[in-house]
Amino acid sequence: MKNIKDYIEISKYGDTKDYKALEEGDGYIFPSKVNPVAVMQTKEDAKFIAVLTFEDGQPRGNHYHHKKIEYMTVLSGKLHCSCYLLEKPDDVLEFVLNEREEVKIMPGCVHIMTAIDGDAYAIEYSPVRYKMDDVVFL
Repeated sequence: MKNIKDYIEISKYGDTKDYKALEEGDGYIFPSKVNPVAVMQTKEDAKFIAVLTFEDGQPRGNHYHHKKIEYMTVLSGKLHCSCYLLEKPDDVLEFVLNEREEVKIMPGCVHIMTAIDGDAYAIEYSPVRYKMDDVVFL
């Protein structure tokens, strides 16, 4: 049986406007509560993109996907993340995503995200098109 850590991968974008680094790497993000700037290379071809606002203290998610791989990139603020597998609900992986950090969540992983210390803004993208019947809300 797999471990929850097999379903999660965290990475970080740079904070320097450097087009050479952009060509060779993932990109950069300048956080801001008003106008964050993100210049990024997606890790996979994106077939679904969303810009999300997370209100302070209000959980979002509490679902998993059958097929969708989800990348969540924090543009500004902080997100507290709780992830677990249905087969192991007591094995919860909790972590905080800070500005410029991104998490890759694999299908089958239940995820809940809550902004802490103020609102947070993020970009979500996926190499899989969004389909409502792929989402299982708990």
